[in-house]
Amino acid sequence: MHWSTRLFIYALPLLFLSCSSGYSLKDPTKVPSPSTGKAQALIDQGMAAYDEGRYQAAIDLYRQVLVDEPDNVSALYELAMAYSVVQQHDKSLELCLQAAQYQWPGLPRVYVLTGTELDYLGKPDDAIAVYEQALRQYPNDLLLHYNLGVTQLSQHHLDDAKAALKTAAVLRPTHPSSHLALAHAFLEEGNKIPALFALARFLTLEPLSDRANTAREMLKSILFGNVRRDPDKTHQINITVSPVQPTSEGDFSSLSLMLALSSARQVGESQKGKTETDRYTEIFELVFSTAGNSAEQQRQPQFVWQYYVPYFAELNKRGYVRAFVEHAIVRTTERSDTVTNFLRWSEGYTWPKTTR
Repeated sequence: MHWSTRLFIYALPLLFLSCSSGYSLKDPTKVPSPSTGKAQALIDQGMAAYDEGRYQAAIDLYRQVLVDEPDNVSALYELAMAYSVVQQHDKSLELCLQAAQYQWPGLPRVYVLTGTELDYLGKPDDAIAVYEQALRQYPNDLLLHYNLGVTQLSQHHLDDAKAALKTAAVLRPTHPSSHLALAHAFLEEGNKIPALFALARFLTLEPLSDRANTAREMLKSILFGNVRRDPDKTHQINITVSPVQPTSEGDFSSLSLMLALSSARQVGESQKGKTETDRYTEIFELVFSTAGNSAEQQRQPQFVWQYYVPYFAELNKRGYVRAFVEHAIVRTTERSDTVTNFLRWSEGYTWPKTTR
């Protein structure tokens, strides 16, 4: 279901917002017309049609509203959403620019959609400008930070992308996409251990989707990508660990070596007969406990050490690693009481409000 304009609680209008290449969002001075009973009924019908995938029907309903109420900003925004999903991005952007002129509680969503349409139209720099300007007025808006980070990541502005996505993760730790995008950013710069933590958090939140399947393969590649059986020596396992690793998220070199050794052990002959759950549980217990001990000893200030590591270290101390593996990695068919308890603890975990 798309974002409903009826759920917004924001109140402050955005001041003049300009984009460097000719796109400008005007000062929102217009007052939207309140929806009449008839107009609201049509909007509700349009939203229902949208949710059912009947996008042309939704477009027709929203346009019908705007014939009688051209200042109905809810209809403008919903129509822009519908045009976006049918890939008529020029029309969607035009409607966004209209909707942005109104003093309306849903302005943050208008700016998110404006940036999205600019991105679709091959104008990522303009999209970034929209997000950055909007965040000056709405600094705690999750989706503005997230979309900014995604667009910056697409342009390979890794430091900026990570900063935006970290802020999104802090604002809402239960937002799966922020963790997945962070994992991609970490991997792009070669930071595999930070990516492991971000992927593990994502899979805790979203273990069933198609992208979860992709994330599991990414995670397994981190765990076993540096471990190879020697084709000429059956009992020999080769381990490759780079002596030079990124340090932008802190020093994970010793943890990388330990992970490689642990993963190599799990593919060795001595481990035959163990279940997949057993193997992953042993690896993650070692990773989470080692990271937790290192955090206590070294007190590194970077985001991953301050945000992800304490969560997984506590998870390990409470004996939930096997439950985490069953829930997020192996995907057992039946949920055990331990998995239920793990998820209850995870949902109640107190995340840091800031990592600065």
